Amino acid sequence: MKQQLISLTQQADELQTPAFVVDVQQLLANAETARRAVSGNNTSLLFAMKSFSVAPALQSLAGAVDGFHASSLYEAKLARQILGDEGIVHLTTPGLREDEADELNTLCDYISFNSLSQWQ
Repeated sequence: MKQQLISLTQQADELQTPAFVVDVQQLLANAETARRAVSGNNTSLLFAMKSFSVAPALQSLAGAVDGFHASSLYEAKLARQILGDEGIVHLTTPGLREDEADELNTLCDYISFNSLSQWQ
């Protein structure tokens, strides 16, 4: 499926289906609400990609959050591609694979482990 953002002024019959329809203005408003909630608390505002990882919408959101929370190598790659050298990529996954560890280490600023055995 091709991912693209379109203007709300486009007619519904111009949409190619299937499609995800995202209200980017509402997404940004929600991010601003979350930003106010964490402001002054020495915290970072991260968007969890697991719930929604449509690249064009994430690109719109990138300036409104401190970074992204990824749960896989694919999501970490996408997050770093969108953020470039700026912003935080934080990974938490129950399925951390040893053969992905080196690449994840270069992509992520933080990796959280679910157990001591996963860390080892």
